[in-house]
Amino acid sequence: MGKRGRKSAAELGVIQGIPQRPEPPDELTPQQAEEWRAVVDRMPVDWFKREIWPLLCAYCRHVTNARQIAGLIEAAHDLDIGDRTALSRARRSRLRCRGSMTPGQQLGIRQGQLVFGGEHSD
Repeated sequence: MGKRGRKSAAELGVIQGIPQRPEPPDELTPQQAEEWRAVVDRMPVDWFKREIWPLLCAYCRHVTNARQIAGLIEAAHDLDIGDRTALSRARRSRLRCRGSMTPGQQLGIRQGQLVFGGEHSD
């Protein structure tokens, strides 16, 4: 049973359980952490409970990786390939290499990390 009567000044001065926005985990890259903050800042303070953080991490990774892949695709479309024989040789070479690679190696996955443009990202 709780204490009866008026609360003391000390009891009134204690603020309990002020919700705060979660900070991005250290495992995220700067771009992923920026995405984390953008998502978290758009929702109410107590929206993302602790059990959702792994999903939010995966979402932030996916969004930043998708942007990088879209940039690579866009850059590939901008290439001026005038020599069709060089393109044909490159395709044959790529297919030969791909045949000896595992699916993870084909996608650039090395020990659980994706590699885009020389940068490692989780």
